[in-house]
Amino acid sequence: MKKIIAIGIAAAFLSGMCASAINVTVTSIAGYGNEFNVNPVIGTGYAPSVIVNGGFETFCYDERPGITIPGTYNATVNTSGIDFLGLQMTAGAAWLYQQFASGTLAGYNYTPGGGPGTGRIGSSFDLQIALWNMQNQYGPAAGTLANSFTALAVAHFGSLAATLAATTGGAFNVGILEMKDATGKNVQPMYTLLPDGGTTLMLMGIGFSGLALVSRKLRA
Repeated sequence: MKKIIAIGIAAAFLSGMCASAINVTVTSIAGYGNEFNVNPVIGTGYAPSVIVNGGFETFCYDERPGITIPGTYNATVNTSGIDFLGLQMTAGAAWLYQQFASGTLAGYNYTPGGGPGTGRIGSSFDLQIALWNMQNQYGPAAGTLANSFTALAVAHFGSLAATLAATTGGAFNVGILEMKDATGKNVQPMYTLLPDGGTTLMLMGIGFSGLALVSRKLRA
């Protein structure tokens, strides 16, 4: 019984860790184009090419909200797959960010610099459009398969329908970094890898199972 109760307490503690907010600084670094830099690093699994100046590189999740950079914001990791405006994460978007963050996105130029259509600046522009496109921003995905990253995602999943399927992002170790300014107003959410490669979420599930078992024991 003591072990079961301990698991339940651990689950509650981990839940609080996930729900707690952290102050982050968001900037844009020269030579990285449409990427944003969030400091400190949140989540695990980033390639060295994605860790820059002590922070991690990421992209806008929803093209509608604005954000002021450089700026400091109160951030939390949303694992539901739906942002505060109701935009649903898709398998294609989650997979593309996971591939980028792990440094394995085919065709992405990770060398800083370049310009329109060239270098990291060109790649970052194309990937941002593809990420929005995967979530029906800037028109339906079927209309812009000329974007190499959109086409890459469709090829990976085998069909456009599978690419646009709703997901929480957990299967790809991807979540939504939601941020608020000093007034409590939501700003542009961004992609993030999950802490501990999703292990914390798994432990929470085990813990909550333990809590349910405690409840059944007490009722017995």
